[in-house]
Amino acid sequence: MIIAALDRYYDCLANMENSPLIPDGYSKVNISYSICLTESGELKGLIPRFKKIIEKNKEKEVPLEEVFPERLEISATKANFLEHRAKYIFGFNVDKKNNCFVIDKNAEESFISFVEATEIFNEIDSPLAKAIYGFSQKWKPAEEINNPILIGNIKEFLNAKFTYCLDSDVTSFAHRDKAILEKWEEINSNQSSEHSMGYCTVIGEYLPIAKIHKNLKGIPGAMASGANIVCCKEDSSHSYGQQSGYVASISEKVMKRYTAAFNYLASSKKNKYKLGDMTLLFWAETPDRADDYAEVFAFFNGFTYNDNNAVSENLKNCMEAFAQGKLPDIDAIGLDSNTKFYILGLKPNASRLSIKLFYYNSFGKIMENVKDHLEGIRLYENQKNVPKIYQIMSETVSPKSNDEPNPALESQLITSVVKGSMYPDSLIANLIIRIKTDQDSENNPFIKINDARVGAIKGYLNRKQKTSKKGELITMALNTESKDRAYLCGRLFALLEALQKNAVGDVNSGIKSRFFGSACSTPAMVLPRLIRLSQNHINKLENHLFWEIEISGIIDAIEGDFPKTLSIEEQGRFILGYYQQNKYIYTKKEK
Repeated sequence: MIIAALDRYYDCLANMENSPLIPDGYSKVNISYSICLTESGELKGLIPRFKKIIEKNKEKEVPLEEVFPERLEISATKANFLEHRAKYIFGFNVDKKNNCFVIDKNAEESFISFVEATEIFNEIDSPLAKAIYGFSQKWKPAEEINNPILIGNIKEFLNAKFTYCLDSDVTSFAHRDKAILEKWEEINSNQSSEHSMGYCTVIGEYLPIAKIHKNLKGIPGAMASGANIVCCKEDSSHSYGQQSGYVASISEKVMKRYTAAFNYLASSKKNKYKLGDMTLLFWAETPDRADDYAEVFAFFNGFTYNDNNAVSENLKNCMEAFAQGKLPDIDAIGLDSNTKFYILGLKPNASRLSIKLFYYNSFGKIMENVKDHLEGIRLYENQKNVPKIYQIMSETVSPKSNDEPNPALESQLITSVVKGSMYPDSLIANLIIRIKTDQDSENNPFIKINDARVGAIKGYLNRKQKTSKKGELITMALNTESKDRAYLCGRLFALLEALQKNAVGDVNSGIKSRFFGSACSTPAMVLPRLIRLSQNHINKLENHLFWEIEISGIIDAIEGDFPKTLSIEEQGRFILGYYQQNKYIYTKKEK
């Protein structure tokens, strides 16, 4: 299903105006230098191939991206048709400790492979091809290890990629040479015919079957050379006499299409977001305004929070409306709410990619689910900064640690948001643990209890209530009519804390820092004691009657003894009661 979706997206990319796809049999390479050769193949110099870009408000130089004959994606030592890697071309490795070139066994084997691969260039009717062949025959790594042209580029040598040109024409490059490319087309067409035939399991046609699938690149944490989602290397994976990629029975045609579509998505900033150790790819199945669909989805989930200024004015207006709880009129801005939209979550695992999430639906339905999520975690009217997914996840770990949020929880949360399904139980459990154990600081009084933590708890509780039909819905504002005992206990704790502050001012160790966690878990053990202590505070205040009425009103509403223990969900209601009562007190005071 995933491969079929990517195969269809390839058609969307192909039909786009200014399609980003490159021809079959070619790939993109970031070229740092052009190797300048004489017609006889002698090295004359290296010509830089960089461009300047602005990244994070700073100017930096990056290699130029060029289209080359397709690169090999194998672990064995084997040169490409048009080799671009320094180790193969020059026969050196780098000793980083001593900052010098070395010729080890790997470098020797790589250079030998390069020499063998370039023999065919002697058959090509092109001065540049002949020069590359001449270079491979004349170059002696042992004699050139201190070559002054190369010695000044040791630090960037191994990571640099190279093309070739003649000293008589430094603007004509090997990867654009007509005769060289014609020879590559001939070789590539012969390679494509060397496959077993079979029925493709994706499109059902009788076609050549791919034995090895191209690497999928651009996923953080995976191997630099790429990884796979279709890979059968072990004998245990062989089935019905089929081995390697033949087990999957995916045609060469589909393999090339789905890997090209995947690699485009993984290279696009508008279609990719890293959430913990999971990478999300998302796309609309349409060639029309595809970037706008991805942009809208990314913004509403907080995936582009560092790049909000880059969006169009039309979309920005739509986003501002959404931030106030209004669902944007998708059709009004030229997007079709019926367009299929896909979300794919991946996690690297050595040379493979694990699928953590795959979901698709109409774009309108997914955006409705996202809106329900944002409405569910909204705590008060006109709340402009509704917590994003990454903000909620950051609240599940201690602010004092360098730990990353639980990746499994992250994938479960984003799945719940886009599907509109129940939030994971571990979400509320993690947030409550943090609330009970973390402490506010002098500089930040909102570590323990803040909008992201409380909003996520509210969203969980209300979604659980709608599913189970048990308990009360948590309202946006303070609910003075609520009979929920846990909610009332939270309200009472907020009143007792406010009473202490009014009576004695801010103290180093108030009841919130000392008793909140235990009161949240076992109200019956803590609240009676705090009520007794509160009498001393009440006696100090002129408006003592107001506090007595407020406190006694909540105690009466609890009806009976305080709960001995509260479940995780009840502790969530305690926290909501505390938060809303606290906000009511101080909002009223500000007015």
